[in-house]
Amino acid sequence: MEAATAENKKGVWPVYFYLSTNKFDPQDIAISEKMANSWAQFAKIGNLNIEEEGQVNWPIYSLKDEVMRSFSEKGETIKGMLKDRVDYQPLHLKKLYISE
Repeated sequence: MEAATAENKKGVWPVYFYLSTNKFDPQDIAISEKMANSWAQFAKIGNLNIEEEGQVNWPIYSLKDEVMRSFSEKGETIKGMLKDRVDYQPLHLKKLYISE
């Protein structure tokens, strides 16, 4: 069985990730291919992590940790991204529906 990678899925996966940018920009293509490889890996075995140079381990998401993956050149995980915006929602809902 052929490995599901961005390289053998050209025209299917990568196009969706850079429709609004210069699709020939090498940085956009590299990020797109990382994302496509991760999604192909997830579809294949249920795990987004790839044993590949520059790919960071992406732990399972939990509300406690709120770890997200950055597909940037740095290849890092981010904790609590936009936490103030996310935390605003329950506070706002409490104000709307719970009288004090």
